[in-house]
Amino acid sequence: MLREASQDATLAATSRIRPVKRRMAGPPQSNRGPGSRRPDQPQQDSHEGVGSRGGRPQYSNSWLRGGNRYVLTPKVRIESVPVEKVGARLLFFADRWKDITDDLWILEGLSEGVKLDFVNCPVQRSVPGPVAMSREMKKVCDTEVKELLAKQAIVEVTDGSHGFICSLFVIPKKSGGFRPIVNLKPLNQFIQYEHFKMENLDSARFLLRKGDWMVKLDLKDAYLTIPVHPSHQKFLRFKWKGRIFQFKCLAFGLAPAPRIFTKILKAVMGFLRKQGMRLIIYLDDILILNRSREGAAKDFKQVVDLLLQLGFLINWEKTVADPAQKLEYLGLMLDSCRLSFALPSAKALAVKSMCESALAVDSISLREIASIMGNFTWAIPAIPFAQAHFRSMQSYYISRARRAGYDLKTKCVLSAAARLDLQWWISSLKVDRDKLFFPDVTDLEIYTDASLSGWGACCNGVRTRGSWTAADTKKHINELELVGALFAVQAFAAKSSSISIRIYLDNVTAVAYVNHCGGTRSKELTLVSAELTSWCEARDISIEAVHVAGRLNVIADEESRAGPDSGDWKLDPMVFERIQQLWPSDVDVFASPWNAHLPAFISWFPQPGAMATNAFSVNWKGLSGYIFPPFALIFKCIEKIRRERATAVFVCPVWTGQPWFPLLLELVCDVPRLLTSSPVLLTSALGESHPLISSNALHLAAWKLSGDSSKGEDFRRQLSSYSWPAVESTQHQRTSRPGAIGQIGAWENVRIPCQTI
Repeated sequence: MLREASQDATLAATSRIRPVKRRMAGPPQSNRGPGSRRPDQPQQDSHEGVGSRGGRPQYSNSWLRGGNRYVLTPKVRIESVPVEKVGARLLFFADRWKDITDDLWILEGLSEGVKLDFVNCPVQRSVPGPVAMSREMKKVCDTEVKELLAKQAIVEVTDGSHGFICSLFVIPKKSGGFRPIVNLKPLNQFIQYEHFKMENLDSARFLLRKGDWMVKLDLKDAYLTIPVHPSHQKFLRFKWKGRIFQFKCLAFGLAPAPRIFTKILKAVMGFLRKQGMRLIIYLDDILILNRSREGAAKDFKQVVDLLLQLGFLINWEKTVADPAQKLEYLGLMLDSCRLSFALPSAKALAVKSMCESALAVDSISLREIASIMGNFTWAIPAIPFAQAHFRSMQSYYISRARRAGYDLKTKCVLSAAARLDLQWWISSLKVDRDKLFFPDVTDLEIYTDASLSGWGACCNGVRTRGSWTAADTKKHINELELVGALFAVQAFAAKSSSISIRIYLDNVTAVAYVNHCGGTRSKELTLVSAELTSWCEARDISIEAVHVAGRLNVIADEESRAGPDSGDWKLDPMVFERIQQLWPSDVDVFASPWNAHLPAFISWFPQPGAMATNAFSVNWKGLSGYIFPPFALIFKCIEKIRRERATAVFVCPVWTGQPWFPLLLELVCDVPRLLTSSPVLLTSALGESHPLISSNALHLAAWKLSGDSSKGEDFRRQLSSYSWPAVESTQHQRTSRPGAIGQIGAWENVRIPCQTI
């Protein structure tokens, strides 16, 4: 629900809302101490602002959910919880989390301990015996147990109670020595698997802007700070030298630990993203982006301050506080000036050494091959054409592993093709090179199609075609589509080099094999893909395939609809009319005949009355589009609006924790409208209410977005001297009165208002 604002004369020039003049207040009084900090830790001034991104006066760096300045209640002084107390540390800070989230699962989990989602109650028939170890290995385990006890992450069990006991062992570290591991695999079999998405380097491709400044944070002992409910701690036991210990917190190796930790930290990221911060999180690694050096430093201080007050610990040895335009994150170098990935030189040498060692021996274990492939997979985003040069190794590994019953100790002799892959990597790692996130421009766009009789293609109005031989007609249509794409590229780019090509196909499988430089399911398709990639690599041609439903493929495959979750629903026509009155649109960009709100619409695949198919094949600049995309495509749509400097009406969920939410705050050029929830807000073709709407778990907003940065700047300039009431929890928005004014977030120190309709 939105807290009521003055309703008299609220419609004004700035998006028809007359704001309330900001009244400056003195800093909030708090008796909290400065927190436990290292001598080299940045000191946070309580009067310091969010950042000097826009040169405006700085206000308190702590805001309530919705945007008011927050004051973390001083129930627990940071210095009263020593940094040595790591295990279940967040228990002592649980009350402070109420200032940034109202998620009951998080609040209860931190105040009482998280519970594990068991499929069945774990049963253990026998306790595992001791693992044979050398003296050095035992010493490593002794040290680990002592450290866990010192961190209060484990306690010794002496009451003889029953529990689930696992073994402690060690594995070799790449840098030498051993790493202790509690084998929780037997316990993981009893835990419900839940799929979830993690942010990664792909998020950086969309969030990082040219010339950005970057800093990064690393959380110390992140898993160990998350408490586990006392009733479930008995399942996290291990035995060492005749003594039984149990974890009070999340343990490494626990299957749901990454999901649990990410879900908790997402609340923090959502709070910060609502203030306009661009961040990426991958478990305990946090990357902060800002267009100015000063802004990055300010953001860093605010994030550190918030994390410390919520109970986390900072790993200062791995943290980079000094803003830079080249920074290593998740193992790759990010370059904001070139917008590219590159391998750090030390890691490039390490991968090269692995390949040389594999070529120098007569036989190699499957485990070593798996390790090499893992390094290839990690390095592929930073090396052009690399994905095409591990397919032979991958195919060899799969076939040999099956034959060996997946015994990774099995020794084997590398095939000639696998050895060629290794040789390519060695030569490619000799010189410094990087890989651009996206091509600067697409030089050629080629549309290609195939049938059982032949292939055809079109580029810039020029057409070409060819017929299949008798041998070709026996091939699967997927292979023919891919061969047709190969012939089309060779026909239109025969004399070209150092260009970027985008090809459009109506075959999902062919698109995947082009973009992934092969695959694991079809040897034939992989060979054609390899030929295409090799042809392009020799000419330094980058190639991307895009799926577009063609005239010969009028029945769309469900998998080709990248995210039909929202495409199969219709927004309440009355709500759309209110949006249309505010911001008139001409084209419904993601629609089908039954849910199109405008006569002109673009469909996923050929539909009666559609003006075009595949919205991403159409330039949005000047389109005057109404865009309500499938949720999985929101990031891609926002980036397309920004890149093409388009202006559009955009409807999407109010998901402040998503990486793309700050981009909405950056591109918005008018006051966003929160859509009042009702059973008919989103309905199916059969008139059924969307299940997330019915459960009050989905809240939508309409935004006027512009890729022209000057429009957003003009809008924020009009708002810069005003203040807005905060937005309460979205869980209560159903009862908010239309017309109520509030705040949805902030960008460059300017708080963005919102209004319900």
